[in-house]
Amino acid sequence: MNFFFGINNKEFLSTITIPKFQNNSKQNNEYKVFVSSIIKNNWTIEKLDCSEDKNFFFIDSKLITNEKNFFLSKEKHIKSDGKNLLEMVYPNKFTDTSPAYRASLEITKKNGGFSSYQSEYPYGMINKKSQLLSPLSTLLDVNAESNYLIFRNIFCEPEHKSFYLYIVDIYKMMVLKKIEVLTNKTNIIPIDNEFIEKKAYIFSDTFLGIPIFLSVNNGHLSLEHTHPPYHYILGKKNFQLANKLKNRIYEKIFKKNIPV
Repeated sequence: MNFFFGINNKEFLSTITIPKFQNNSKQNNEYKVFVSSIIKNNWTIEKLDCSEDKNFFFIDSKLITNEKNFFLSKEKHIKSDGKNLLEMVYPNKFTDTSPAYRASLEITKKNGGFSSYQSEYPYGMINKKSQLLSPLSTLLDVNAESNYLIFRNIFCEPEHKSFYLYIVDIYKMMVLKKIEVLTNKTNIIPIDNEFIEKKAYIFSDTFLGIPIFLSVNNGHLSLEHTHPPYHYILGKKNFQLANKLKNRIYEKIFKKNIPV
């Protein structure tokens, strides 16, 4: 099962297009779009009144905030409010497909251009705390006018909890910058050009999330995304090797209490 999310601030807005069909063209009209929000320290889930046609649901920018989560479900499988998202949303299999089932997230710069990204947030991540590692130089454009990391976290508990992302130098094993972000939010983080180099990586030692990389030049947008490091390592021990790298960074940098 997947959640979907967008972005909305003074500079950018977005729309989301969600297919009603699976990759094998199977369709089930019982599935509707629902939105989960945090209200007074509780999750609230409502059916979303959005545009649709025979094949797609269309979530307009006016319905999107940096805090809302969208997903497909049958109405009978929803509890309206509670303390834990895992207990309120039945993990249906409709969006569990191979190749992956994805929505289209289109991000638009106000008075500028747009770009799209095939996005999803897996249900299995919403109760996980783990380390995250992702490069910057291969995904952002040092020649662009501005670069942003869009970092989305969805966690099962109904709160906007503060935690930190770090830009780390994996050669010198040191922290270059500490960035405060929030759970259950789309965090939009400007990235200075000095950090767009091979040795600079984004690292989180607390919560997982989906990183999206946005470059803006002359009003035009370019979106890039990445996969977990183990996807790029061949062999049966890819997951072990990726975890070994993340653990080494954690041991060398954060357990030594290097000043930030």
